[in-house]
Amino acid sequence: MAKTYFLWATINRIHDGDTAYADIDHGLGLWNKGINDGGWGLRLANCNARELGAPGGIEARAFLRSLIPEGTVIEIESVSWDKYAGRLDVLIDHPLYGDLSTYLIDQGWAAAWNGKGAAPVPPWPRTV
Repeated sequence: MAKTYFLWATINRIHDGDTAYADIDHGLGLWNKGINDGGWGLRLANCNARELGAPGGIEARAFLRSLIPEGTVIEIESVSWDKYAGRLDVLIDHPLYGDLSTYLIDQGWAAAWNGKGAAPVPPWPRTV
């Protein structure tokens, strides 16, 4: 069983509706500033949002950006390494909305996904 870690992260950029780049604070002055795109890749676990090039993708990114704008300091829980190098699958407990993945699913911006098989996409236009 993989260990999970709770860390602080400063959001540098929102890539799409389920991925952000951030600097990660490990405490005692030890930071991971990332290996690409201005920070360490953080992919929200348990969900999948539309890709930027798909209808609704830009809107999904804008929604996530409204929840965790650049400069936001958040606590992340590492779940596992993502299948793409340099990204962590994480859970984020948003101070207003709780588990961010669940909130995005409930609001119709993401579809539930366990990371196995074909990635489902939420309907567009949103039905919520």
